[in-house]
Amino acid sequence: MGQFSDRQTARLEKAALFLQTSQLALTGGDHESCVSRAYYAVFNCMVALTPSVENEATGRTDSHDKVIDSCSKWDRSHGNKLITVGLLSDTANLLNSLQELKSLRENADYRVKLATRDTCVEALGFAIRFVDKVKEIQNDWAP
Repeated sequence: MGQFSDRQTARLEKAALFLQTSQLALTGGDHESCVSRAYYAVFNCMVALTPSVENEATGRTDSHDKVIDSCSKWDRSHGNKLITVGLLSDTANLLNSLQELKSLRENADYRVKLATRDTCVEALGFAIRFVDKVKEIQNDWAP
């Protein structure tokens, strides 16, 4: 088995920091920031799993939809390792859960509609499970 590159490891470290920030935001009642940081914790994990979506020279990634699609394809090609993360809300599969989390983040960041505490708790729980699973995968990494 191989190991994550320094860039992939840095993405996981960033994800862990965003999880902490999300938890602090929830505790402080900042529901929008909680959802946003939960999403970005997951996003950084998706980039770690699919490093081809990131331009090494600039650090920029493909669009969020392409990153989500690439992560979903990676999961299918690696025996659905992420299935134990569970699903978000009433979604049908991992791809839908990732798209729903992105939608929740967009609402939190750009819309007037305020996120509820229940939404935050669900988004944060999903993000924690996702990050934990990617850390497990890191230990047995085979690109």
